[in-house]
Amino acid sequence: PPSGTNKFIGVGGEYIGGGLTVSGSLQRVKQALTAGTPAAFTGIADRTDMALGTRYVFGNYSASVGHFRVNGPVDGSDTWLGGSVAFGASTVYAQVQRIRQDNPTGAERRGTSLGLTYTYNLSRRTIAYTSFGRTSNNATGQFALLGNDVAFAAGAPGATPRAVAI
Repeated sequence: PPSGTNKFIGVGGEYIGGGLTVSGSLQRVKQALTAGTPAAFTGIADRTDMALGTRYVFGNYSASVGHFRVNGPVDGSDTWLGGSVAFGASTVYAQVQRIRQDNPTGAERRGTSLGLTYTYNLSRRTIAYTSFGRTSNNATGQFALLGNDVAFAAGAPGATPRAVAI
C-alpha cells in the first residue's frame, strides 16, 4: 500500500452511574483506495467513525439507544433502539436497527433489522436461548442478518434474510 495508509487514531470514553451507562468513541483511519483489474492503488482516503450509545437499567427492565456513523469514502449510519425485561430465570430482549449507506451507482442503500431473543438461566454458567431475526433491505440494500455468532448474508440487493435459532 502507499505510504501513510493504515494509520489509525481513536479515542473513546464511558460513563457509568446508577443504572445509566453512556459510551462513545471517535476514530480516524487512512485507507488505501484501489481500482481496476488487477487492483492498483489510486490514492488515500480518510475514514472517520463515530459511535454513541446509552443504556438505562431500572429494576428488571432496560432500554438502550445508539448511533454509529461512518464518513468516507462511502458514508453510512446505523441507529438502534432496544430493551429487555427479566422475570424469574427468564429474560426477553428486543431490538430494531435502521441501517443506511450511500450508493455511488444509484439509490441509497437502506435496511431495517429486527431481533427478538428469549433466554433462560439453567444455572450460573448455562443459558438456554432462542432467537428470531430479520433484515429487510430496500431494492439496493444488501445488509446481512447477524446474530448468535452467525451471519446470514443477503443473497442479492433487496433480499430479506431471516433466521430462527434454538
